Amino acid sequence: MSGKRSRRLGVDDWRAAALEALAEGGVAAVAIEPLARALGVTKGSGYWHFQSRDELLAAALDEWERKTTVEVITRLEALEQPRDRLIALFRGAFGSTLDSRVYVALAGVDQTPVVAAALQRAAKRRLGFLRDCFEQMGNAPERAQQRAVIAYAAYLGVVMLKRHAAGALRARDRQALVETLIETFVGAEG
Repeated sequence: MSGKRSRRLGVDDWRAAALEALAEGGVAAVAIEPLARALGVTKGSGYWHFQSRDELLAAALDEWERKTTVEVITRLEALEQPRDRLIALFRGAFGSTLDSRVYVALAGVDQTPVVAAALQRAAKRRLGFLRDCFEQMGNAPERAQQRAVIAYAAYLGVVMLKRHAAGALRARDRQALVETLIETFVGAEG
């Protein structure tokens, strides 16, 4: 008897577990056997849904994109004004621990094609959203693109500072930084 629980896990359970493993331990932590042990099931459960570790990693990356890019942009697009979308984005993005943990895990690895493609897709979609907001606020296309790149670079810089120089960005400092970014990119509120 293996001692494993006889519960059935769906593909969504495995995707969520793989995403959490990616955030906690990086690409190397996304593997069927250790996840099966952590989930208390046999590895057969994982192989039922994913034919290989690469397929599981791709699913984790898809889950990251969905949660931190697609769903966020969809939610923000419901706001009528581009200024409101940007304010909500800046306030939410700089507090997102899942996105920053996964990004740090992905940024520091030799990028396999699947990892590189996921990072590129997320960056393209995020930059496109930012650019569109800046254009809708009256910026010329080239200027909107420049502002999008600078805003995204600021986000990625803060993500990396949180990881590599945590003392440099205390929580209240991050909040002040977010408000400064909002003022810089969309103007003072009120």
